[in-house]
Amino acid sequence: MRKSLIVIAAIAAALALTAASAFGTLSHTLSAKATPSKAGTKKKPRNVVVSAGIAVVRTAPDAENPTADPIEFYFPKEFSFNNRHFKKCTKDKLGDGGIAACPAGSRIGQGTASATVGSGDAPLEFDTTFFNAGTHKVVIHLQAVDTSGGQRRKVEGTYESPEGTLTRASGKYGRKLTVRIPDGVKRPGSLPGAPSSTFSKLVKLDFKLDKKYKRQTFIRSTGCKGSWSFNSRLVYEPNPNPPSVSSTSKSAKVPCKKK
Repeated sequence: MRKSLIVIAAIAAALALTAASAFGTLSHTLSAKATPSKAGTKKKPRNVVVSAGIAVVRTAPDAENPTADPIEFYFPKEFSFNNRHFKKCTKDKLGDGGIAACPAGSRIGQGTASATVGSGDAPLEFDTTFFNAGTHKVVIHLQAVDTSGGQRRKVEGTYESPEGTLTRASGKYGRKLTVRIPDGVKRPGSLPGAPSSTFSKLVKLDFKLDKKYKRQTFIRSTGCKGSWSFNSRLVYEPNPNPPSVSSTSKSAKVPCKKK
């Protein structure tokens, strides 16, 4: 009888520990799409439109919802990037004159981003516009929006543009895009009632790289082995309490076929 009670107690403790771990661990989801699915070749690359979405699976208490920086996105090794073909818009030019200051042919895509601020989770919403910023560089314009009432209305104020760097990846991934989040976005003290020490916490983001310049997209496919592999990695930092995990990763595969 005593042995049975000990076994039951041990099982109950293990279940409680598992439940607590599941409740307190951060994670995120990733969706990806690439069209058309018919791939090009190295000699004849084919235009491809890439779209993706990331959503943080949030946990409680508030300290378990940390700030993400950097954000990393991995592209298939069968993709090539057209930085040299597109015109360039620098971060300085975008900061000085906004989207209108960027030359035609430098825009590569657009998206949205959602975060919350402070323990009260005040919403912080952005429309994002992606620009080619030169060799292995991307810059992202952030336009704050008010989504109350079901519409997206521009909000006064400016935010520093995040920059992304494309570097070589390994294995089934060809390139990694690392996006660094500026301090003014991580600590948006300009929000009404928000002290400068208030941290923002990523909820979700999405993007679509679909713009063409002289009939070419920013990304082009050069092959296929049944599917294209994508991956995302969010690195978490204290805000101010340490996160339960330092980072989370998620992968996705998109079916493709040879030309």
